Amino acid sequence: MERSKKASKSGTFKTRCENKLLRAISYNGSTSLHIYKNLKTDRYEKILEDHQEEMDDLYPHGYFFQQDKSSVHVAAISSMKKLGYDIIDFPTYSPDLTPIENLWWALKTEVAKENPKTEKALCDSLRRNWDVLTNPENIKPYFENFLHKIC
Repeated sequence: MERSKKASKSGTFKTRCENKLLRAISYNGSTSLHIYKNLKTDRYEKILEDHQEEMDDLYPHGYFFQQDKSSVHVAAISSMKKLGYDIIDFPTYSPDLTPIENLWWALKTEVAKENPKTEKALCDSLRRNWDVLTNPENIKPYFENFLHKIC
């Protein structure tokens, strides 16, 4: 994690974290949060493979998979289909059709409240808050709100 040299008006240092998050959510719950630094197609495919069992456990009779159109995601489509993913094609930017966008906002809000000061503290906060936000009772409203928007 890099720290900028400038202090904010409150006297605390702003941090810039290079970590990125990969996850899958569903009405029944979510996969564990995967934190990474750089993502290329082969790594994305491996992450999906590693987390596929979690989704299979949530939906033993099958499920649909939605992703954005990042170059890594697009490049992985053929291998995802070989793994059995049924991919839904959504518009490039469709926050109203993507329940996870509201979940991201909630995750960012909760992590900001904790104000982690180190990369380890940030990762711990992200995982802890992800687990709380995505337990089945907490995640269902994100999907119910989504269904009201599209029906």
